[in-house]
Amino acid sequence: MELCGTAERARFWLAFSNVTLVLVPLIFALDYNPDSASGTNLVFDMATQLKHAIIGFVMALTLLAIILFRFIPRDKSSVAAGPSR
Repeated sequence: MELCGTAERARFWLAFSNVTLVLVPLIFALDYNPDSASGTNLVFDMATQLKHAIIGFVMALTLLAIILFRFIPRDKSSVAAGPSR
């Protein structure tokens, strides 16, 4: 709430984050189609699906960080003054 300003905005960003961090990895995991004709081991197919889910999670987290970085208010007086020594 400290970064957002109001409780309503904080609830929005919390909901947005939760949906993004759940749905994007799920989409990546469901996109994987194991090749059952090749006779590969089930464990390797599950590992590949998990890998796709983790890639989706990292991409969602990165996208969320970029979006939040653009919306976090910055103190313009400290930016204009430069770094303190």
